[in-house]
Amino acid sequence: VATPSASPASSAYGQSGTFTATVNITSPGGGSLNGNVVFYDWGSTLATVAISGPSGTSVSTSTSSLYAGTHSITAKYFDSLSLSNFYDSPLSSALSFTVSKANTSITINSSSSGYNGIPVWWYSATATVTGATPTGFLYFNYTDGAAVSHRYLCVLSSGSCTVNFQTSWVYYTVYAYYYGDINFNAASNNGVSAATGR
Repeated sequence: VATPSASPASSAYGQSGTFTATVNITSPGGGSLNGNVVFYDWGSTLATVAISGPSGTSVSTSTSSLYAGTHSITAKYFDSLSLSNFYDSPLSSALSFTVSKANTSITINSSSSGYNGIPVWWYSATATVTGATPTGFLYFNYTDGAAVSHRYLCVLSSGSCTVNFQTSWVYYTVYAYYYGDINFNAASNNGVSAATGR
């Protein structure tokens, strides 16, 4: 089996990549191909694809589930009539395939839950991180009219998290920062300003 090829040559997390392997029958062998090509990623089975046809036939497999990082893609042909692996191919040379972290962005929605008479207003801020469900921590920071920063840390659930805070100031600004994880880059927003409406 020839060294697998990839299209595109590299990808970002969540993006589909296609790997292609070509099987050649070497002398003094003859006949046609009839069996399976197994694709491996660092020695673990990535996919099994049926193959039949003359020497030089190619098969492909696609996946979008590879984690961010470097992958070693190999392939091996297994003949359906092989006894004691006699007609099986040796393992191909490795293709190095790189998956980069996916970029993220943050959207903040802030709303008031009412005046409680202290006078303090309760507010809820929800930050949503785009992407195929990123994980990890989100850091909130809101600045009130006295330029005092208030900080909150929450764990993402389905790509978002919500914090509740209170302020006695008419104006405030909410910021959010996503720390990133193994598959997603960090992100921050420029701040969302709002008023209590008093």
